[in-house]
Amino acid sequence: MSKYNIETSIRESLHGYFVDLGGEQPHNMYDMLVQIMERPLLEVVMDKADHNQSRAAEWLGLNRNTLRKKLVEHDLLHRPVAAAPAGPAAVPAAGAGAAAATGGARVVIHHAL
Repeated sequence: MSKYNIETSIRESLHGYFVDLGGEQPHNMYDMLVQIMERPLLEVVMDKADHNQSRAAEWLGLNRNTLRKKLVEHDLLHRPVAAAPAGPAAVPAAGAGAAAATGGARVVIHHAL
């Protein structure tokens, strides 16, 4: 998958997110998107690095302590990663403001091959 496909998937999902809002104002979008993207990024990198935190931190360009903090935040320490789901992954909007504004809308990231 190229950088272009990832950017296109994110862009399309964001357009869908605004459609799902139905004219309501979004809230805390940056934090919501960081949370949505960070967890699967950490899951996949840790899996590919055979759960070696030093290797994963190097690949991510993070300090190992920063990676460990993020793994704790996402409850990913010593947690086996399940196989990736087929098709698009739906992720609920994060944050109380975003949830209220979306009426439970979901951000969908489509996996382009």
